[in-house]
Amino acid sequence: MLNVALCQREIDIEERLKEAFPPEEHLLHCFEGLPSLLELHRRLNLDLVVTACNQECTALLAVIEAAKMHPTLQLVPLVLYIPSPKKETVMEGFACGVDDLISGDWDRGIVQTRLQAAMNRSRRDLGVNPSSRLPGNFAIEADITRRLKAGEGFATCYADLDNFKAYNDYYGYSYGDKVIKMTAQIVRDTVRDLAPHGFVGHIGGDDFIFVVGPGEFEPICENILATFDRLVATHYQSEDLKRGYIEVLNRRGILEQFPLLTLTIAVVNSDETSFSHIGELSHMLADLKKYLKTKPGSNFGVERRKTY
Repeated sequence: MLNVALCQREIDIEERLKEAFPPEEHLLHCFEGLPSLLELHRRLNLDLVVTACNQECTALLAVIEAAKMHPTLQLVPLVLYIPSPKKETVMEGFACGVDDLISGDWDRGIVQTRLQAAMNRSRRDLGVNPSSRLPGNFAIEADITRRLKAGEGFATCYADLDNFKAYNDYYGYSYGDKVIKMTAQIVRDTVRDLAPHGFVGHIGGDDFIFVVGPGEFEPICENILATFDRLVATHYQSEDLKRGYIEVLNRRGILEQFPLLTLTIAVVNSDETSFSHIGELSHMLADLKKYLKTKPGSNFGVERRKTY
């Protein structure tokens, strides 16, 4: 089900926009300004934002520009419709970050095709993970690099499932994918609730990155781990849950006992640690994560070295 947000000024395209999608495949949500758009995105994880105006759209362009500066909303394709735009308006629209600008008479087929193309480009270019629908490595590196260049204080948190391969081998890919989706939702929702301007990305597999303020990571990590430990039990059969482990053939072909899934989060806080580029940060996170995964249960730890 697609969640589409609409903001219109001095024009009414609501009914025409509804016709651009099969009624059973989308929900249309109207918003007036940036606060209501952010609230919609926080609750619904929007798939598309459509804006429309007749001629004068200075205020609307300001909303678009602000939306495209938001850490996660910027990843949502945003389309502007103006029946007869001036050349300057077209240029301003793209400068503010619109992914497509549609003009002329409303042709249902053309509009539908261009809206779908905007969503397809967004998913392709940003490397959105198909399981979690979170941005991938390109967006992760871009966010961290931007913060480094701006001299921002931030904490980078690397979350990784423990014993996931054994679980995936034992229960199968379908069950493993459900655990990945559950973990993504826990991380995404916790960060959105406790650090609205934080960033959440999916490296791939069972590895996630989230970037928040230097004073925000501790309650976020605690809440993520507590929620994960509570919900992961629902992804086990009762006999495995009661036993407290699963038995899986390891790489040497020997039957081995593996504990129930837990979650490890490695944290590098820029207020406590000095690094000049993302490569150093990546090495520090990997080293810390490797150490933390030797400890039992779900836990998080903060890098104590001052430099790499």
